[in-house]
Amino acid sequence: MAKYGIEAFDELPSNNKRRRLFSLLDTMGDDKTTLFKKLDEKLGDFKPNEIPVPKNIENVNGFSHRWDLDIFFKVIKKSLDDNSSKTENGREVAYVGDIDTFIPFYGHFLFVDEKTSTNGLKLTQLSSYLELANRFDTTIWCLMGPTPGANSVIDFNRIYKLCVIKSFGRYELFQGNLKEVLDYFHLWLNECRENPATDYFPYGETAQEILDNVERMENYKDLSYEVLMNDYFRYMDNVEKGN
Repeated sequence: MAKYGIEAFDELPSNNKRRRLFSLLDTMGDDKTTLFKKLDEKLGDFKPNEIPVPKNIENVNGFSHRWDLDIFFKVIKKSLDDNSSKTENGREVAYVGDIDTFIPFYGHFLFVDEKTSTNGLKLTQLSSYLELANRFDTTIWCLMGPTPGANSVIDFNRIYKLCVIKSFGRYELFQGNLKEVLDYFHLWLNECRENPATDYFPYGETAQEILDNVERMENYKDLSYEVLMNDYFRYMDNVEKGN
């Protein structure tokens, strides 16, 4: 009889399987070392990897709960006539990605995509970042290197690679230790403060209005009706245009 789950570790042909995350309490003493020693003895190459959680994250169990991006990717694929990854201007149209960190400061915006190595950079992703930076005048960092604090102690001398993407296709490649990365980030903050891009739109008031309204069910419109009406108006528009 075939084995499944943890009983099948000794029969797995490779480690190219989807991994799952489990959260553990950061207990006192040597509990973690003992646990990993036992897991190493039992599972060998298939033992879990430790992934550090930032200390300011209070809801750890919710921190790693992410939507499967394939949900959106399949909808994009379905919307394409031939159900394939069509290309436009040399890159695939069917692409869904994420950005790890978003920092707004004095009307300027910094997006940070964290990679453990340069191998994490992808052509379609970089093309999308270049378009985002160019069309909305934002700054995007592709920060490549190990996660700081993975071993509980932050090593400020560890070397990182940094690709800085700006508008008009401009980009720069840097290399430096973590302290220098943070110094460069501080430089970006100073530039934002010296050249603010703020306006007078009541963002804070509108945000508070949203927070007040999301708890009241009567403020929610029916999504199926919204889609239906949108399809109807698109149909009527096509009829008027003779399509």
